[in-house]
Amino acid sequence: MHLTIFAVPRGIAMPKSARAASCALLMAAVAALAATGSHAAGASLSGSERTLLETQLKDHYKCELADVLFVSDIEVGGKKTLEGRARCKDQREVDFKKPQGHEKFELKLCEPTVC
Repeated sequence: MHLTIFAVPRGIAMPKSARAASCALLMAAVAALAATGSHAAGASLSGSERTLLETQLKDHYKCELADVLFVSDIEVGGKKTLEGRARCKDQREVDFKKPQGHEKFELKLCEPTVC
């Protein structure tokens, strides 16, 4: 995807409605790039993995799976790990990890951190 941003030369006033439209267009482009980039790793959950994740989310967090936001295969020291983030229907997000050879996912509820 290629994004070109046009600038208005100095000294030329841009109407508020045009600025708002430009801002909305820019935000839509950024959202589209973020959405396509989130699946760039090329990994995905198999049907059985998705079913297992749904079951574990219900059991641990009473979460109905709405979407899998991203999935990636990470390899460290010759061992692969499937990692990603899921969103519940109530908008909570849960990080998941499943090391190669393990039967279940490790789940961690994403909570805001205040420093």
